[in-house]
Amino acid sequence: MGQSWKFISLDNAQRIGHGSMGKMGEFFWEENSIITLLIAPVVPASFLEDDTLDLSPKLDTSNELAPILTLPPELLLLITEYLISNYVDVLCLSLTCPIMWSATSRIRYLSLSTKPRRQSWAGSRLICLGGYAEDLPTGFITSSDLEQMDKKLGNPTVFEEDDGPTEPRDLALLYRASYAYFSAAERPTISRTSEKRDFWPEPKSNGDRWMLRNLSKKEFVIKNRLKGGMHGLIQALYTLISWSDDASISMQCEEEVSDAIICGPWAGDRIDVTLRSVHDSEKEGESWKDITVRVAGVVDGLSKSDYRGKFKFDEDD
Repeated sequence: MGQSWKFISLDNAQRIGHGSMGKMGEFFWEENSIITLLIAPVVPASFLEDDTLDLSPKLDTSNELAPILTLPPELLLLITEYLISNYVDVLCLSLTCPIMWSATSRIRYLSLSTKPRRQSWAGSRLICLGGYAEDLPTGFITSSDLEQMDKKLGNPTVFEEDDGPTEPRDLALLYRASYAYFSAAERPTISRTSEKRDFWPEPKSNGDRWMLRNLSKKEFVIKNRLKGGMHGLIQALYTLISWSDDASISMQCEEEVSDAIICGPWAGDRIDVTLRSVHDSEKEGESWKDITVRVAGVVDGLSKSDYRGKFKFDEDD
């Protein structure tokens, strides 16, 4: 029969779709925009009109000022920080007068930056969890996560039968949470994706390339050329974050391949997608491991055995 799979972002408390994604063989080869959820958004510095706070704005003393406007700019800044989660509220307050506009410049920028980052899965702990999993990767669920899930579920976390516990506490809670209160992050459509492209990093040159990064292990998978876009990165991700105790992946392949896929070495790690130029700028001097050859080999091998060779990780080669 095969097992169904859940694609979960633990830190965002979200899953793909309203239930499971179905059998792996049913979704693995889809060219979809799920991978764009992992793009680390970049809000251009141009959105910040003034990098410095004017601590001595010139007040118009010809008219009586509202009491709030007589406060020092530092206090005005503290007030607007309470609104940072809602950009519209920050903007409305900023537009009340030139004094507020000057005092809230940085807060407007931070508020605008917060929204796309909150919607993104970049840097979140990810797992593609099989329905026959009997445990979770070590350390994936922390004690703080367990307390939070238990509190939101409102139930005691005791799962016992006469002969002892039926399943690990963390796995049981994650399953219940994913159905009870994890929201469904709908698969991005072309229209939704285009609306968010304002906050995608811009390629610096034709030599720039998209890459999938494991921020926990400092490993990456990178495309061969920019024109290849993000093609193949979602397939690479599936082979790296899938987790189960049953090797039924509903795909034609050697047993050792399916055994390796269900023990994804990145399952539960913090992952994002960005451009090589952004990575080089952010992680200058750090030592990262390129695992592209191995991962691309797995994807291309699966294509030959399961998809009649119609898919290639770097299709532009």
